[in-house]
Amino acid sequence: MAAQAQGVPTGPTPPIVACLRCREQKLKCGRELPSCERCRKQDAACTYPPPPDRKRIAAEKNNRAKASQLNSAKHNHERDSSSTDTSAAKKRRLSHDTTGPFSCLAEPEAADLPSTEIGLLLQEVYFKRIYHAHLMFHKTVGFQVYMLNKMPDYLQRAKFAHAALFLQEIDPQYQRYVQAYPMQTLYERSWSWAHAASVQVLSHVDEPSVLKIQTLQVLQQFYWARGEIVRAKVHGTLAYRLSQLLGYDKLYENEDPTLMNPSLKFDREIRRRSFWASFASMCLHSEEVPRIHESAAGLPLPAKFGPGGSIQGVELIHGQKMTREWKLHEYSTRDGTETSSLMAELMKLLGIWARTRALVLEIRDRPNSHGVEELQSIEESLDEVEPSMRFPVGHIFAKARSYDESPEFLICVCSVYYLARIIVESSKYQMMSNPASRTLERTSGIEISPEARIIEESLKFTGLLRQLLDNGQDITRLWHVTGYAAFIVARVMLFCHANHQSDGLVLSPLQAFDLDSEGVKTCQTVLEVLGIYWKPLKSLHPKLANLNATIEVARSMSADSFAMLTLPWDYINFLSDGEPISDAGN
Repeated sequence: MAAQAQGVPTGPTPPIVACLRCREQKLKCGRELPSCERCRKQDAACTYPPPPDRKRIAAEKNNRAKASQLNSAKHNHERDSSSTDTSAAKKRRLSHDTTGPFSCLAEPEAADLPSTEIGLLLQEVYFKRIYHAHLMFHKTVGFQVYMLNKMPDYLQRAKFAHAALFLQEIDPQYQRYVQAYPMQTLYERSWSWAHAASVQVLSHVDEPSVLKIQTLQVLQQFYWARGEIVRAKVHGTLAYRLSQLLGYDKLYENEDPTLMNPSLKFDREIRRRSFWASFASMCLHSEEVPRIHESAAGLPLPAKFGPGGSIQGVELIHGQKMTREWKLHEYSTRDGTETSSLMAELMKLLGIWARTRALVLEIRDRPNSHGVEELQSIEESLDEVEPSMRFPVGHIFAKARSYDESPEFLICVCSVYYLARIIVESSKYQMMSNPASRTLERTSGIEISPEARIIEESLKFTGLLRQLLDNGQDITRLWHVTGYAAFIVARVMLFCHANHQSDGLVLSPLQAFDLDSEGVKTCQTVLEVLGIYWKPLKSLHPKLANLNATIEVARSMSADSFAMLTLPWDYINFLSDGEPISDAGN
């Protein structure tokens, strides 16, 4: 309620503007107080932006005009002073100025902060479409801090930059999957906001703080979305190292949390979550995956937030803890699994995914006993997550309500589970095809035929995606890892279908239909739409579309050759590099 009170006119006069939720969904708002009728029916937070400050708007317009005049004069001076340049030098300079991602910085006002009304809209877009937002920030507190004008400019610009990416104009064929109203002028300012935020925070990186680390993390996600992989790594690695330097990975909470001051308790949770956000990025995007999970051992997983805000405080229940082997700590079982937040489950799964990546890189060419033992350990970790996540998920909308989360976020979490599980089972298949590993498989108890498990998990994953599509949900609220998982699962499904044709793998008619048609189409749709907003994913869609032709050739090969051709080992580090390890066009 404290968040709703921010900026709401007092007295009986209704607001002169619609609430943010009705505005984003392009619905007529009744403008009732304290919340409109539509928001009350949906039990949603209803926030009214303040009426436009016409004096401030006029002042900002005047400042932009002055800045434009100064910029124009500067360009005229530079043009006059460079009149002796050769034609070739002019061409080189022009090419350098116009091809870089920050060419839009020619107009300095492009990096100006927008009005409060637009800022609230961008914040709403950010929280709905970036999973990192709910990991690093408390939404109600974040809106209140923004309304009180206490959020640093660099953090505002970073958030606005990433949110604006989802407001670009798109082709009509994709509009059925996207519910955001396009605002191309804001999208065009995203690069300017991001660059300005980078300059501000990097110039003071020797004075680290939780706000600067959060900004680096927001920018890391933005730059990866735009395909600027090196910039993304710079910002992400800095955030991770600084969070460790400030000791956010050592906030273990060994004392009784009930005796702690609520404000201090919340502050420590936000700092700890800042490390968890960096940990998540490292698990997904870093090449330093071996043993990375050990850096988070003993640290409480993200807490379960209760109601509250910056005024009355936020209730929270401390999360569980993991061991260095990435198993649930013994003490965590005393309170049961009900206290675990969905965000905590995601952190567990990302640690498992980091171990899975490291294992695949190790055994891809050199299967050995250590690899088999690690494979079994990863399977045990996945098995441990299943009861706390209450797999199989089944109906995503009902399950999401039980977590008090969105169905899109639930699918994001599940996508990491299915990604790790399918890669583990595919690793078994590869080890089976290697004669040197057969003795290890028998002594270690690995099943001889993992294809059935691959098919089962793949169909469960595509079934969740199909629920989302059939219900007309906004695909842009899925994160980029779900798009990557869709690509991996579709490749494995095509492989299994081809194996069904060549090796006599037994499939039911429904399974064969899903593997050959509906399941792959569902993955292609999700991948194609997310590729609009996460540029590296865009390169994966044509590879998936061309895979059928490759499979026709592979059907005439041996089973071993076919497995090495179609199983997705070349893409195990795709989220880190933005490209396959060795691109053979398949």
